[in-house]
Amino acid sequence: MKSITVGLRDVRFHAPHGVHAEEAVLGGEYVVQVACRLRAGLSPTDDKLEETLNYGSLYQICAEVIGERVQLIETLAYRIVERIREGHAGQVASVKVEIEKVAPPVGGRVGASYVVWEEEI
Repeated sequence: MKSITVGLRDVRFHAPHGVHAEEAVLGGEYVVQVACRLRAGLSPTDDKLEETLNYGSLYQICAEVIGERVQLIETLAYRIVERIREGHAGQVASVKVEIEKVAPPVGGRVGASYVVWEEEI
């Protein structure tokens, strides 16, 4: 059985998410990973973009969602998954979104907090 995954790694944004008021003002760095397993039958062997998932579309979804202020990175991951479902359900069988909040304000030295949302579509 073949499996084709299309995705983006290390997509970086500066955004004002978080539960603390100062996060809305200062913002923070977020790193997004998105992996979409294509539905069986899609086979981009003819070198045609319409036979696969355009990763430019994935970037656009991430950028739009990250641009909407929320308190939780879980909410961001959920919204990215939902937008992929809404726009690409015919192409995507499953999706995995990971969001890292770099150096979260937790009172100590932490490289990143993160959430992973995986779902069959």
